[in-house]
Amino acid sequence: MKRFTKDYKNRIGSFWEKNRVLGKVKQGEPFIIECPCLFKNPEDLKLVSEAWRKENRHLKIPNMTGAVFVEGAEPGLTLEVKIIEIKLTSNKGYMSAIPGVGCFGSKIQEPQYKVIPHDQNYIYFSKEIRFQSRPILGKIGTTPVGPPVASGVSGPHGGNMDNKEVCEGATLYLPIYQKGAMLCVGDIHASQGDGELISGVESEADVTLITNVRNDFQISYPVLVNDRELMTIANGRNIEEASRIALDEMAKILVKRLNISYVDAAFLLSAIGDVRINQVLDPLFSVRVCISRALVPGFI
Repeated sequence: MKRFTKDYKNRIGSFWEKNRVLGKVKQGEPFIIECPCLFKNPEDLKLVSEAWRKENRHLKIPNMTGAVFVEGAEPGLTLEVKIIEIKLTSNKGYMSAIPGVGCFGSKIQEPQYKVIPHDQNYIYFSKEIRFQSRPILGKIGTTPVGPPVASGVSGPHGGNMDNKEVCEGATLYLPIYQKGAMLCVGDIHASQGDGELISGVESEADVTLITNVRNDFQISYPVLVNDRELMTIANGRNIEEASRIALDEMAKILVKRLNISYVDAAFLLSAIGDVRINQVLDPLFSVRVCISRALVPGFI
């Protein structure tokens, strides 16, 4: 199985068409991407905190590995990414609190840092508190055309979505802008709740993926599917803007798949759909709109 390592030379801080191609994969071919940790010591936190302040949070943090060239991927088509396994490769995770950042930012006076032991099954928050680990991919996306897009930003290409459902067993669909898609992956969270209110449990992992190229449907924003739900993902300057985009993307899917009017799609979403917050931590907020997969069984 091909493996793309997390060596420093392979780490990138932006989605950019000039990023070096680490290698090529065939459609349907499993491969492993090693994903580095964002923080490993308090000095890393200081550097990120300072960059956050100077760059207005448009961070080019090199905690992604890429780019991977997918054979057969062409602009205008859709990249299918099956997440087969996220295997944690560290025995500790890290959480951070940065002044002015996230829902608790106004209460944080100085950068704070917490080391949290974990294994493949549990996160040991303290001697008294433990909970199950559930690793996710905080950042995953294809490469847009044009200038670099900082890794700390989400968008139609994917990016820093911090969606807790981008985990083992899920399938992510992303628009393709470049030949080969130029897929980049990173920002492992051993655990994260909806909203990523202050920080995920940052860690590292070996991620096994299978990619395919779909020409039977086009998308403008990421779409995520698991065994329970179909989800559209969007970002915006606030929750309302992100929600409107994600709702519109889901309504368009329902119109096409169920052969109903746009207004009926809106009625249906209001009756049985959910809007959930992925993260409110980064420059652009991210949400997902969810509906039962049983309603659109033929999507995949």
